Amino acid sequence: MTQHQHEPQHGPERSQDTGTPDDTAATAESDPLRREVDELVGRWLSLPEVAEVLDADVTRVRSLLDDGALLAVRRGRPRVLSVPAALVEPEPLPGLAGTLTVLGDAGYDDLEALRWLFSPQPTLGQDTPVARMRAGQRAEIRRLAQALAF
Repeated sequence: MTQHQHEPQHGPERSQDTGTPDDTAATAESDPLRREVDELVGRWLSLPEVAEVLDADVTRVRSLLDDGALLAVRRGRPRVLSVPAALVEPEPLPGLAGTLTVLGDAGYDDLEALRWLFSPQPTLGQDTPVARMRAGQRAEIRRLAQALAF
């Protein structure tokens, strides 16, 4: 990529869905953001595991990813797309697609969005946005996400 080209905001993570080699695999373990997100998220599911949880096929899961209704990043060895279990268990997280759109509009890439969703927030009494969304407080979380753009 030349210095004049602009990489799409979700390019590195989303483009890897095509099965092309991950050019960041060698440095992923040394990436502090990836390590932080891995620690915050805890349990991850592969796409076949997500399909099983959702009682769907992997094609449907990939469609959810393409539509921005679900979020996955490449992790592990070999590098495979993985979804935080909390986004789909015990059921798909209500309002996730809209919140991901707002975070993307605020300039967050996939890893940054995951970090925000799974980090305790002082304005939420140290709850995470995911926990509050699970509790039905989607509007509150979207308002907080919108404020990130300013």
